[in-house]
Amino acid sequence: MHRDSASPLHTHRGPTRRNPGRIALAISLILLGFFLRPLFEPAAAVDRHAPQAHPANVVGDLQREVQAIATRRLATGMAQVAVVYQNLSTGEEFQLGDKLLFNPASMLKLPAAVAWLRYVERQPQARAQLLRFTMTAVRESYTDPHALQVGQSYMPTDMLERMIRWSRNDAKALLVSALPPHALAETYELLGLNPEQAVMQDDPAVTVGQMAGLFTALQAGRVLEPKDTSYLLDMLAQTDFEYGLRAGLPPQTRLAHKWGRRVHLDGPKNERVQLHDCGIVERSGAPFLLCVMTRGDSDSECRATIAEIAAAAWNWPAL
Repeated sequence: MHRDSASPLHTHRGPTRRNPGRIALAISLILLGFFLRPLFEPAAAVDRHAPQAHPANVVGDLQREVQAIATRRLATGMAQVAVVYQNLSTGEEFQLGDKLLFNPASMLKLPAAVAWLRYVERQPQARAQLLRFTMTAVRESYTDPHALQVGQSYMPTDMLERMIRWSRNDAKALLVSALPPHALAETYELLGLNPEQAVMQDDPAVTVGQMAGLFTALQAGRVLEPKDTSYLLDMLAQTDFEYGLRAGLPPQTRLAHKWGRRVHLDGPKNERVQLHDCGIVERSGAPFLLCVMTRGDSDSECRATIAEIAAAAWNWPAL
C-alpha cells in the first residue's frame, strides 16, 4: 500500500537550519539571569563579631589622634606622655615617646608575679608553702584592709592577689623574699628588662616599650605555662584601679592591666607625679594592647590624659 509521504507514520526531515537570531536571544537571556541572580538571592549573614578588614591607614589615623591628645595635654601643663598601641588581631602598632624614661613603680609587680609563677612551675610544692611576714620597714599603710600583719603567715596565692589586685608593696616584698637567688633577675632578662634592675633599691628607668613588652610576652604565652598565663591574666583583670585606662573604657570591659604611680615632691612642679597604666583590652574581633606612661603636676591631670587616650583607642572607627 502506498503511504502518503505526509502520513504521520513516516515524516521526512531535511537538514536542520539554525536560526542565528534565536541563538543570540538565548545567550542574552542566560547572561541576564547570571547578572540578576544576586539581586534576588538572600544576602549572606554577616558575623558582627568576626574581625573585619581594616583600611591600611587606620592605625596611622589613630596615631595622629593620640598625638593630638598628647600635644594638647603637654601644652596645658603635662610634662611627658608616652604611648604604645598594638592591635592584637592584626599586629598593627605604633609608639609615641618611645625614648622617654619613666619610673615604673608598681608596674614592676608584674615581673615579680611572673618570677614566682615560673618558680612554682619548677617547684610545685612551693605553691602550698606558708610565708611568714616579719618585715617592719616596708613603706606602706598598715591600716589598709589588705595590709599584711607582722607575725602572720600567708599562702603565696594570697600574696599574688594582694600584690596584683590591690598593688600591695608588703605582699611583693614577702613573695620576692621567698624566691631563689637570681630568679627575679632571670625573669627581668626574659622580659626584656635589665637584670641588674631587679636588685635596685630605687626605681629603675624604663621606656613605655619595655613596659608594653611585659604584656606582649605574657599574652603570647612566652613566659609561663598556659594555665599560669590564664591565671595571671585573670588576676590582672581584677585589678582594683578605676582610673586611668579603666575610666576611658565602657563599663564591664575586660581589662587585664597593671598600673604604677610615683611621686617626687622635690621635683619640678609639672613633673611631681608619674602615673602609668598598661593592659590588654578585650574587644570582640579587635582586642588591643595599650600602654600609657605620663609625668605631670597632679594625679588628676595624669589620670585624665590616660583615660582620654584609652577612649580614643576604643572608639576609633574600624578598629
